[in-house]
Amino acid sequence: MNHNLDVFYKRKDILYFVLSIMVVFIHTVAYRYYDNNGIEILLLSRGLCDYFRSYITLCAVPTFMFFNGYLFFCGVNGFNDIIKKIKRRIYSIGVPFVLWNIISMLYTLILGTLPLDKYINNLNVFSFSWSNVLKGVFLYAYHPVNWYLAQILIFTVLTPIIYLLLKKKRLGCFVTIVSSIVFILNLDIPFILNRKEILFFYLLGCFVGMHFGDRMINYEPCLGKKRALLIIIFLIIPCAIFVSENSIIILIVSLGQMIILWMLLCSIDVSKITIPWWVKSSFFIYEIHSIFIISIIDKLLWIILPHNSFFVVFNIFITVAITIVISILVAYILKKYFNCVWKLLMGNRL
Repeated sequence: MNHNLDVFYKRKDILYFVLSIMVVFIHTVAYRYYDNNGIEILLLSRGLCDYFRSYITLCAVPTFMFFNGYLFFCGVNGFNDIIKKIKRRIYSIGVPFVLWNIISMLYTLILGTLPLDKYINNLNVFSFSWSNVLKGVFLYAYHPVNWYLAQILIFTVLTPIIYLLLKKKRLGCFVTIVSSIVFILNLDIPFILNRKEILFFYLLGCFVGMHFGDRMINYEPCLGKKRALLIIIFLIIPCAIFVSENSIIILIVSLGQMIILWMLLCSIDVSKITIPWWVKSSFFIYEIHSIFIISIIDKLLWIILPHNSFFVVFNIFITVAITIVISILVAYILKKYFNCVWKLLMGNRL
């Protein structure tokens, strides 16, 4: 692996770890307990909760989607390369998709037989039928976060069409712009499972990977003292959504955050840094956090901590910190003592 490519993947690993932390923030639900129990939350505290859960993390899923598209098409020179990458993705995404769905379904089945309603948030009940089993295994019925992997698998199936649409720069640019208009106009698309802006970000990643792959790998900004300014902008621009929930604003903010994050990472010299394995475990954190951890920690902290506006914000941060630590500990145990299982669950990423 050449020097620039090695540096690029190190930055990508750090970026994915940061994005996985953002996703954990998105899925914390501490303030809902206050609402459900009629406890008033100060406007400032609610605003802070929304800021860290919904606004500062806005770019997390779009950025994941962008890099998935980029990494697929970077270096692709025809249909032979596409077929090879599709086969690789069946293992790296398809196998973990099914395994995590099964784990989550079994988790739901076991916990449903135990009197744990007091300690677990949103405890589902598994009703056995072959229909429910098939939905659990292939339609992520008991593991909702896997809509993301399902979406990538759908995009992977559509790869030949995407390649034909984007391989010519002008047509590709037009198609990418049209996809942003689809989101702005809130048009329904049958194969989009969740957030509609992901189509734009995935196609943008595909387009950049196809036509500007090397430029992104070799990108080295000279920011100097501008880093602090970029960080401030990154933190402030989501506030525009407080004023307007307009789709155009959401798209601009998500894109702006993504670009700033990547510029900041590219301004750091990581060439001599060895990225620790746990930073590369962002995929594992993404998959496990909503199954075993947040659903329990959120509820336990609600039981333990005082019920006031200060602690609702504190609850979010402590939940995220504990979730990340436990995720890494579980990952360590699997990696060290059950390496074959670890590789399957990770799609052989490590």
